[in-house]
Amino acid sequence: MSVSIYQVLREFKVRQYFIDGGVEPTTEDEFNSTFVRVEFDDNGIPVEYRNPSDFPVTWQQIVDKKTELESSRELEWRDVREERNELLCECDWTQFPDVPEATRTAWQPYRQALRDITTQSDPSNITWPAKPS
Repeated sequence: MSVSIYQVLREFKVRQYFIDGGVEPTTEDEFNSTFVRVEFDDNGIPVEYRNPSDFPVTWQQIVDKKTELESSRELEWRDVREERNELLCECDWTQFPDVPEATRTAWQPYRQALRDITTQSDPSNITWPAKPS
């Protein structure tokens, strides 16, 4: 599984940045010339930092984390959990007290199956439960 630099930066909790030109860098030189850290001054004005010494992470840290993530299933499981959480949110309404009991009951096994999704062994081969009809 290929991991993008954006996913790696998210792992490092780097939030306020952009890649100048929008093309994902693949080398240290590209990273150092396109990565821009952004902070806001006391007046709310954005201040850009383009000097690599001002960056919150180095290219080597990015490469190491990218390698680690690509060799693990952690990122795949996170994607599965994100999808599961979205599916649960979509049917939260079915469990509200003003929803008929028959509807609440019909949706409970589906919702439980979604919660149990991470007990499956392979995040790249998930068997998703079917929504009640």
